[in-house]
Amino acid sequence: SSFQRMLKFVRDLVNTFDIGTTKIQVGLQTYSSGTNTEFNLNFSHDKTDIMNKIMDVNYTDRTSTNTGGALRYTRTTMFTSAVGDRPGAANVVVLLIGNQSDNYTNTANQAKAIRDLGWTIFAFGFDAFLGEELNE
Repeated sequence: SSFQRMLKFVRDLVNTFDIGTTKIQVGLQTYSSGTNTEFNLNFSHDKTDIMNKIMDVNYTDRTSTNTGGALRYTRTTMFTSAVGDRPGAANVVVLLIGNQSDNYTNTANQAKAIRDLGWTIFAFGFDAFLGEELNE
């Protein structure tokens, strides 16, 4: 399935990272109409733990694609000191998308808010993804 391909892609990507408390940290969220934290940046600094947790993520029925909401959640919840964000550390958002977002304008606005903070967004599309709104 596309979801399993996405998880394998994320696991393989994380496998290339130098994970550590002063190195790369990884958090994971999933989204549809709402957003769910699978694990935060401070979950673990052990690569094997992280890769196993990635592959344990369950697919839930995706009835909508609220990409803008997910980006807002990333900016306001995932990248905070309370869950492991470090001052001065580069913040990089890797976004895996299976469908076109439900709200082009909201997604474009949220992507711009992230870029305005100096963060980087990498978007990878699976299935029916165009993603122009991330570059607005």
